Amino acid sequence: MTSLLEKIKAKRVKMEASGRRERPVKLAPGKNTVRILPNWAGEESGDFSHDFGQHFIKDKAGKITAVYVCIRNTFGKPCPVCQALAECASESTDESTLRAIDDSKPSYRVLVNALIPSSDKPKEVQLLELPPSVFEEYLGMFETYMEDDGVNVLDLKEGHNITIDKTGTGRDTRYSMKVGLKPVKIDEGVLTTARNLDKYVSQEYEAGLQKAITAVRTLNGLAAIEGSSGPTLPSPTIESTTDATGSAAPTLDKVEPTVIEGEVEEVKVETEAEAETPPAAKPASEGIDADLDAELDELLNS
Repeated sequence: MTSLLEKIKAKRVKMEASGRRERPVKLAPGKNTVRILPNWAGEESGDFSHDFGQHFIKDKAGKITAVYVCIRNTFGKPCPVCQALAECASESTDESTLRAIDDSKPSYRVLVNALIPSSDKPKEVQLLELPPSVFEEYLGMFETYMEDDGVNVLDLKEGHNITIDKTGTGRDTRYSMKVGLKPVKIDEGVLTTARNLDKYVSQEYEAGLQKAITAVRTLNGLAAIEGSSGPTLPSPTIESTTDATGSAAPTLDKVEPTVIEGEVEEVKVETEAEAETPPAAKPASEGIDADLDAELDELLNS
């Protein structure tokens, strides 16, 4: 018999994983002054970021019916929800069903701890989500400064702020990045409020997985099988991965990863002394509707 303590622990895990936790902030339109922080535990060579993806399963009317972490985009492991969507797509020719499947494909962001002096909480550590291409350009800039000048831009004493300029909306969103000329010293105590990103992305729980799988099956008119345990929940290692897709992940022709809000992740990196040049537009990828936040809040509060 399950003890009361075990039930309480299970309930707490479910509540944490099902969305009742801090939601990452996004880059605001215009110029964002950002200081990305090093490893939250103060480990000099420790990871300071984590890949993160989610499925927002939608019905044919466009309403979100389930939210669940994408194992592939978060841990680089095969994802049961991606697999269910691929199977559903292969069995359907209905346009409304295929549209719902397309809307339910996973988001992909990179999470970091950051100070954002340009925000309304300039001195608070915030959980910031970055588009993958923005983070990739940041890593390229990091490498250049380290190799050419021996500067660790993450260092609390000698690191640099960056300015990310976000222009446009939706498919026309563009980014440009500049590096501050002078180092900005930060108090080491700031890491005491940094989020443990490994813990944050650990959002798997059996009930949530089954709800997501059932929501996908319903798109094809298939009810959940009574008493069926459904797909086996993977047990990913809690390590940050560089490649979010992973070679072991299934190939999904109709369910490729996309980005929230369908933003064109066009990024230009400059030093602060260089003149800004608007980046050229790239083809946009399909994304989740602009009213995602409102729908998600309604779902989580229901």
